[in-house]
Amino acid sequence: METRRKNALHELNLLSERFKGEVTNDRGVPVLVVDSSMGSGQINIVNLEKGLLAMEFDLSLKQDFELLMDHSDSEIVFLFYCLKGNCFHKFSGHEIVTKLEELQTGVVFDDDAHTTKLIFKRDEHVIFNCLKVNLKEYQKGAEESDLDTVANLLNSYDKEIMGHLHVGKFNLEIGELIKQLEDAKYADSIASLTYFNGVCHMILAKQIQQFQEDMEKGLKPATTLLKKELQMINELTDYINNYPRG
Repeated sequence: METRRKNALHELNLLSERFKGEVTNDRGVPVLVVDSSMGSGQINIVNLEKGLLAMEFDLSLKQDFELLMDHSDSEIVFLFYCLKGNCFHKFSGHEIVTKLEELQTGVVFDDDAHTTKLIFKRDEHVIFNCLKVNLKEYQKGAEESDLDTVANLLNSYDKEIMGHLHVGKFNLEIGELIKQLEDAKYADSIASLTYFNGVCHMILAKQIQQFQEDMEKGLKPATTLLKKELQMINELTDYINNYPRG
């Protein structure tokens, strides 16, 4: 457990070189607290296992900011989910900017020619979750899995239009799973950490499942509900969870 926290701290220190703020400790979990000159909020990173990181950006910035995600020689898959607000994506050195809306998923494949940049707009509260998968490292300790299928599907996607980015549909189920991570990220026991790890793998599986369904169905709507209606359902669910009947 201590090794995982040290690895998470290392990742945050690398991130702090590109994002102005201070790395500190919040109930045993290392976090990057945004400098007041930029705005407010923090970034959490939890190292799950070799090759798999969970990241949460909870930010309200005073200015537009482009964050270059760390570049490596390995193939990286990012699985995004916008829990609140909107976030934007582009590849470094490329002009196309893609919007990821609230309750929407995204799958991004980075290689030597495509390094992900996240763009956060000023005066908007954004809660943005990311699972970062280093395919080579992750697969060293795992049996053959859906990650192979994801890599193959991404390589067959229309790169001339979208690069290696796939924007998914609105998904409440993944949002509810992400909310379960809020307390679990402060895991101080093997049992709590195992639970956190399990939820993250469920999110990973749901993201992969939706990506495959999107590709097979040609991005046809998975639901007849509008985004506004999904947001209302999400808010109602939060209210029920926060104020259960006694």
